[in-house]
Amino acid sequence: MSQLDQDWLKRVGTFMNDECGYIAIQSTRPGLLGIALTDSPVAQLAWMFDKFRAWTWPVEKLPDEILGREWILANASLYWFTGSGGSSAYVGYAQNSWGAAPANSGVPTAAIQFAHDVGIAQNRFKPTQSCAGPTSKTAAAASPPSKSQNSSSTTSDISCAY
Repeated sequence: MSQLDQDWLKRVGTFMNDECGYIAIQSTRPGLLGIALTDSPVAQLAWMFDKFRAWTWPVEKLPDEILGREWILANASLYWFTGSGGSSAYVGYAQNSWGAAPANSGVPTAAIQFAHDVGIAQNRFKPTQSCAGPTSKTAAAASPPSKSQNSSSTTSDISCAY
């Protein structure tokens, strides 16, 4: 297994251990979560802030240092004032019933995975049509360096256009 694959596998393992709880809650008890999110603005903000904390890069900084307090409060307010926190919790639940993937529409589409993301298996991505597949970049070019990241290490970004 390449160093890139080992790094990706380690990050996926960390994500599965540390960050998958919200997926389990949303996919099995969306109604319960929805009640909490629409009952309390503090619950709505806490739920969102926890995800911003987990998903904001670099992880060493608080989300409001990266995104700004106004932006975070505006996002939480959007869900709170519209009462849509509850319905947004159903996304994980609904994923099991969306059915088969639709046929390719022919509309150009793009996706990108940055070096610190865990979403797509980097070297397991199968290029199709005009999809370029994985491209390697140095960590310094692909993402901001973290304390544990060597600035000369190689990482992989994936970009694809259908």
